[in-house]
Amino acid sequence: MKAALLLALFASSTFATTNLYIVEVADASDIPAKRHGSQPHERLYRSLQERKISFDVQKEYNSPGIFLGASISLNDVANVLSADGVVAIRPVHTYSSPKPVSFKVVSPGDPALPDSESTHILTGVDKLHEQAIIGKGVKIGIIDTGIDYTHPSLGGGFGPGFKVAGGYDFVGDNYNGHGRSYHGRFDHNSSSRSGTLVGGIIGANPGNPFNISGVAYGAELWAYRVVSCFGSVTDDIVIDALLMSVKDGMNVLSLSLGQSSGWTEGTTAVVASRIAATGKIVAIAAGNDASSTGSWFTSTPGNAINAISVASSDNTVVPQTDGTPDIPAPSGGLVSSFSSYGPTYDMYFKPSITAPGGNILTTLPVPLGSWGVASGVREQILRTSMSAPFMAGSAALLFQVKGKSASTAAQQGAGLVQPYAAIFTSTVITPAELLLNDTTHFAGPQKITIKNVGKTVQSYTLSHVPAGTAVTLSPGTIDPTMSRVPLAATYATVTFNMAEFTLGPGQAQQVVATISPPQGLDPSTLPVYSGFIYATSGNDSVHATYLGVAAPLRNAQVLDDTDSIFGFNLPVILDPNGNPQNTPTNYTFVGGNAPTVLWRQVFGTPLLRLDLVAANIVLNATISARAVPLLSFSNSHNGGTFAQVPTIGPLLEMDFLGRNDQFATRDRTFLLSNIFANGTVIPDGSYKILLRALKVTGDPKNEADYESWLSPIVGIAA
Repeated sequence: MKAALLLALFASSTFATTNLYIVEVADASDIPAKRHGSQPHERLYRSLQERKISFDVQKEYNSPGIFLGASISLNDVANVLSADGVVAIRPVHTYSSPKPVSFKVVSPGDPALPDSESTHILTGVDKLHEQAIIGKGVKIGIIDTGIDYTHPSLGGGFGPGFKVAGGYDFVGDNYNGHGRSYHGRFDHNSSSRSGTLVGGIIGANPGNPFNISGVAYGAELWAYRVVSCFGSVTDDIVIDALLMSVKDGMNVLSLSLGQSSGWTEGTTAVVASRIAATGKIVAIAAGNDASSTGSWFTSTPGNAINAISVASSDNTVVPQTDGTPDIPAPSGGLVSSFSSYGPTYDMYFKPSITAPGGNILTTLPVPLGSWGVASGVREQILRTSMSAPFMAGSAALLFQVKGKSASTAAQQGAGLVQPYAAIFTSTVITPAELLLNDTTHFAGPQKITIKNVGKTVQSYTLSHVPAGTAVTLSPGTIDPTMSRVPLAATYATVTFNMAEFTLGPGQAQQVVATISPPQGLDPSTLPVYSGFIYATSGNDSVHATYLGVAAPLRNAQVLDDTDSIFGFNLPVILDPNGNPQNTPTNYTFVGGNAPTVLWRQVFGTPLLRLDLVAANIVLNATISARAVPLLSFSNSHNGGTFAQVPTIGPLLEMDFLGRNDQFATRDRTFLLSNIFANGTVIPDGSYKILLRALKVTGDPKNEADYESWLSPIVGIAA
């Protein structure tokens, strides 16, 4: 790949961008010494001023019990964590505009349409509609691109008494992801394609020319616009929308956006998880990257621990483009080929459920044609989905019947969402997700409780149905298996301390299921195994789903040290022309004369650091710089040293990074300046750059748990 093209391809992924961070602060009641008054924001700002840290506040977040903090532009990140009451500091990420995986405008009478009620029949929603269970009394917040409320099937108006009863515009038409955003009354416009698609899936009124209806068309919709016509949004704005939706009294939230991550961390995920923990349903897209990424690649904020991460399944019919009638879809009801694979790096069950999201007939903004068939949405680093709103609508149906504190019943284990069964089941199994972790932290015995919530005595039988074991890394390589991840015909085994019992109405029984990982698999391929534990009584059947990896995650290689992508070994220092630096080189940092660090990750890392060290250093790097000898680490972490090597100063620190996909556009780059991360100037001289990546489940205080690389000599002659 030519050097100039290389620089152009990865320029958009550089970390040297806005210096915008989200700082979370503790509530005043959590801080014993109230030295600066009771207001947490005031205490933060005073503490920063005392440390002579220059900053500019972009947004404040003030939702006690959920999230307190601010979005702040600053340079001296290293000293912020020591400020009074600071809980965490995370960089702000930018998401791009959503576009469909597949998309087609349709008109009444067009033969290329799916069955209008096929998704409702597949999930039992049609039977709920027959009983007038349509989501009445439930408020659903849609955090997306906005909704064209002039659409006749979406109410034709805005405000109290209309279907789209409220909302807020956080970005306006011209926000480009940088600077201050517009705030004002929500208004419809032609940029609201994604949000209107979502709005129709949740709430389209029946009686339209296509004979379709939203899952919860009796619910009240609120539109929170976070994506502008320009087509990008920063996650500090998404947090603003999440917190406002809570203040507005939403019962259910639908988010069809995200960024590939693989971690449950990240500020948007943390906030979404805390909101869900209050009893609200938060349905978020799992991601649409399976065709090019493989496992361990679900999106945040969908990875939020308490949120429902929703995978996409295909419609049961396929729309034809040649005018012939619809033939049945062989993949109908199965997970869509584009839907992202989990689990998360910290071994949570993401995605947690599946809903229809492929070949979905729904509403479009009136200027764009009013109606269309869409399958998922993806655009570079943003992922959205047609399945998350289906799940949100299903939750609204549950709330109408069970009340607005019935969140636990909405997830009856992994698999295709079945709102009819969830509402009328006479049995509940908890927990619905059994997390077994890796072999180092294995949690094989699992306690499960089965409760009879029916009105008659029921006799139960427990059984185990194994699912395929996913081979997530290609054998003999460090690369993920792509597209449809291959399955090994080797399964876990399960034994029960009791497999049969009888329960009267209202009674519950706790049982212990002892799960053993599959045997004889190559642990270097990170085999992810799963399956279902069923509790069956007559026609009533519920299940819990288990998940584990038959390998120690700490052994998974994090940094790519091959030449498979760029034709030269990584990591590497690139000169201003995009060529690898192989010999000592001086840089003036004038007119673009600066080096760039380029690396790739083939697995996630909880912590990645770039530090400046002396030019005469030779240390035990785990990844060779082709001119540095390979040794090994044996020393414990000791403040400002690494392997007994003093670090001169930090250049970059990032936590909870996911792996890269197979496209060069998403590789990691950092454009160096002659300034440390704390804002102080680096003296002229000769240095090396130390790159460190902590292994998954690794101890950040144990140097043996890091992969590391030491650069060639970089001269600063500013």
